[in-house]
Amino acid sequence: MGYLLPSENVMQIISPVLGVFALLGGLFIPIGLLPSVMQDVAPFMPTYGVASIARFPLVGGAFDPTWLLSVVLWTAGLAAAAMTLFRRDTRRA
Repeated sequence: MGYLLPSENVMQIISPVLGVFALLGGLFIPIGLLPSVMQDVAPFMPTYGVASIARFPLVGGAFDPTWLLSVVLWTAGLAAAAMTLFRRDTRRA
């Protein structure tokens, strides 16, 4: 976000975005209590995979490899976006 926005505005934008990701990813409210539309969206949020992996040792059950795949894909996608924006930013200098 630092490459997209002025540095003084980054936290004003990223805080609500992280809040929405946390809500839709099931960090604030268990996913089973969310409306069905939000339950369908939750597995595609970046926080869902991280939270599921973190809760796994505590709640037990079967480990779902899609949690790890989600974390890897979000990390790779955001890293690629950051690299692209970094390169664009350094070309201007």
